[in-house]
Amino acid sequence: MNEDTHSELREMIGLHVIDQLEDADRDAMVAHQKVCAACRVEEAQLRGVVALLALVDPAAIDREPSPHATTTTHARPAQRGRVGGGSPFPGQ
Repeated sequence: MNEDTHSELREMIGLHVIDQLEDADRDAMVAHQKVCAACRVEEAQLRGVVALLALVDPAAIDREPSPHATTTTHARPAQRGRVGGGSPFPGQ
């Protein structure tokens, strides 16, 4: 498998997690993940995020986040993985 094919499949992991791939793409993803540990890890991480998002009550979300949440909660994830130019994904 060439790097372009790997990149294309990697970009589709999110769609795979939420069951939005066409049959052929899903089959290609399943076959690829049998040989690509990095994509298996990324899928597992995204499945964890999807599971957590399912617990959120949309009615309980503030329309305007507090200034404290904006400067602390939202700033940290954006910075993670960038220190030293590293990727937030293992093996990248």
